[in-house]
Amino acid sequence: MKYTIAFAALMVSVSAHAVDVAKDAAAVASCTVIGQVSSTPPYILPGADVRQMKKLADAMHADTLLVVSRGVVSKGVAYRCKAD
Repeated sequence: MKYTIAFAALMVSVSAHAVDVAKDAAAVASCTVIGQVSSTPPYILPGADVRQMKKLADAMHADTLLVVSRGVVSKGVAYRCKAD
C-alpha cells in the first residue's frame, strides 16, 4: 500500500513538470483559458506555491500556467496552448 501511494504521488509530481509557466499575458494571448488556480500554505520550500498551481493546472489538462499574483495565497490562470 505504501508503494502505491508513493508511486501515485510521484506520477502527479512528474506530470506537473509538463505545465509551462508563461512569463506574461502576451505569451498566452492565443491560448484557451481552462480555469483559475490558486495555492494555499503551508509552503515548505521557495517556489512551492507555483509547483502547487502547476499540479492543479495539470489536473485540469492545461499545459501552461500564467501566475497572476504571488503572496500568502498565490493565484494563476491555467491555459491550453498546445494542440493535442
